[in-house]
Amino acid sequence: MAVSNKTYYGSGTIYEFKKPQNFTMPSGKVAIKAFVEANATKDNQVGYLKNGFQINISTNTLSDKSDLGEMKVDLITDETGTLTFSLFNANGATISRLYATANTTTEGVTTVGGLANADQPEHVLLFVAADKTNGQTVVIATGKNTAGFDLNWNPSSVQPFQCQYALTPFNTDGNLFRTADIENLPNLPIRSDTAYPIVYVMNDGEWAEGYTAPTSYVHDPSASSSADITLPVGTTGIVRGTDTFGGWYEINDIGTQVTTIDVSTETGSKTFIAKWTTG
Repeated sequence: MAVSNKTYYGSGTIYEFKKPQNFTMPSGKVAIKAFVEANATKDNQVGYLKNGFQINISTNTLSDKSDLGEMKVDLITDETGTLTFSLFNANGATISRLYATANTTTEGVTTVGGLANADQPEHVLLFVAADKTNGQTVVIATGKNTAGFDLNWNPSSVQPFQCQYALTPFNTDGNLFRTADIENLPNLPIRSDTAYPIVYVMNDGEWAEGYTAPTSYVHDPSASSSADITLPVGTTGIVRGTDTFGGWYEINDIGTQVTTIDVSTETGSKTFIAKWTTG
């Protein structure tokens, strides 16, 4: 048995939908670009991948020998593959539609897919790397979620979870996936549509006259640092009489001062506490 691995690094978005009966794998950059534009939609968006994914392919060969025991040719008899990745910032609406066993309405853990469950249709998986500078890498495959995964759901965020799909060939040659580097893709919905709230514990402070503090942010894995949310600063943003503003500290990490929210990596609601020095 021969084993080969393909690893695609980088941040991006995974899209998934049930494989149509007349599905045809696109071929060539023009067709793949059109496929992405048609299928990389909000309704198909499963979530965000921070560290890319890996495709493992195993090939079994059979040696065909003559009557004298001489090898004549190696014949490929079987080819199987798996696609694995860690999913962040999952889209509950899409997962609930794809998998009847998923619970994305209340906090808790449920098993999604797997051989023990009934929701085993073949799906189309589309990965789009969010690199608008160098062109976007697209990978398309078809497969089934036979391994299953545990979804640890929270209404405001989701813990990363491991996904594994058994790939199925899309043609008579046994090919398991197709990839291409596509330039000039339109603005795809590769970010979450959820506006996460920002809450300020001001400790008797108040906003400076004419200042409006940011009260929410949207996670966007493709965003540059210029899109980061800057928290209010002293004098021009927040004031408390003659006291000196000492910065914002996240309620879950009171020892570390926070000045910005990185929208490309952060998810979930944020609560910040204002620190003051009397004087």
